[in-house]
Amino acid sequence: MFKTVLTLIVLSLNLQAAQSAATDPLNLLFFGAFGMIVVYNFSHYLFNRDKSYADYALFHLLVFIIMLFYTGTLDETMLEFSMHGVPVGFFLMAVMALLSFSKNFLGLSVLHPSAEKYYRYTQFGLMGFFALTILPVGGTPLIGAAIIYIVAVLAVLLGVALYLALVKKEVAAQFYLSAFTMLLISVTAGLLGYFNLFSSQEDLHALIETGLLIEAGIFSFALSYRYNQMTLTLRQNELLFKELSHRVQNNLQSIISILTLQKNRLEEAEAKNYLQETIERIGAIALIHKRLQKSNLPGEVEMQSYLEALVLAYKTLHGEVTFKLECDETLHLNIAELTPLALILNELITNSLKHAFMETPSPRITIALKADDSGYLLQYEDNGSGYLSTKRSLGTLLIENLSTRQLKGHYSVDVDNGYRYKLRFAQG
Repeated sequence: MFKTVLTLIVLSLNLQAAQSAATDPLNLLFFGAFGMIVVYNFSHYLFNRDKSYADYALFHLLVFIIMLFYTGTLDETMLEFSMHGVPVGFFLMAVMALLSFSKNFLGLSVLHPSAEKYYRYTQFGLMGFFALTILPVGGTPLIGAAIIYIVAVLAVLLGVALYLALVKKEVAAQFYLSAFTMLLISVTAGLLGYFNLFSSQEDLHALIETGLLIEAGIFSFALSYRYNQMTLTLRQNELLFKELSHRVQNNLQSIISILTLQKNRLEEAEAKNYLQETIERIGAIALIHKRLQKSNLPGEVEMQSYLEALVLAYKTLHGEVTFKLECDETLHLNIAELTPLALILNELITNSLKHAFMETPSPRITIALKADDSGYLLQYEDNGSGYLSTKRSLGTLLIENLSTRQLKGHYSVDVDNGYRYKLRFAQG
């Protein structure tokens, strides 16, 4: 929808430019090529949702409109103040769009923690000048002040680009600096024309339009290069993460094997039970890393399949117990949320199997995990005898600490007609 609207706007503006500049092939070529570049990059934004593409399209759409005024295709009298035939407000909006594009493309918020604050202050100044351009105040002094402010903003952007390109050796910044240089050439030429310091108007128009086309092309290529590099880096990180998960899983399985051998050498039943509980806890974590290797989302696990795999071992050893799972197939949790949750479920299932079903003819365990606007809700229930320990066992302490300290959640326990545990926690 947005792509269609923007395309119609640009095509209609191209048509106006063609009608006005039919006798000037250079203008016709400029508007046609420039308009297609804007549409092309905005379509990329609709595909990948990278805000830099949206800022790019907005900035160059405003430049397109400015050039329509500059070439006389649109009438500058539609707004109060103009500079060389162009309403000043469009210059200010274009600089605002360029500033937003620069912040996102160069990652200024990452470069300096106060960059976002300075960015907002600069935007407020531009918006203040813009508000004055639509009010019947100011005149020539306002235009002069706006020019000085715009030049100051461009000088700051140039300084940042020089630092990142020449000192930090960032490739994206080097592309940005090249495009920005062409933009400065066009802006400088326009200012020379405004102060009547350029001898030939035809040469002036050709210089401005050529500079803007080269600038738009370089920025377009830079965005594509940056997106491809980010995609490549993301894929490499995914492979490294899966390889790391594979190694962690293997190490955990080795620990399980060692503990199992140790357990088999023991004769004391209580000690063997403690080791078995430890083995099951480690197994719940190892299962997380196994599922991470198969996940399509880096660092996240699809919960329906994880819960099915988690209870599978218990089903094998306790065939008399019926397990019922309720979980949205699209629900994913990251490893920071899932690890404590898996340990909680392991403790709950172990407690039910050990204490709840001694006199229950048809034992049943129900696990439900849901997501809503406030976070996640885990509900665990068995139809056993409603076991509740009178002492604070290790399992009870684990459930309490994992629920409240690691997941920062709130839980409740009800032992009337079975055991029911309910935990609500926010997204991490």
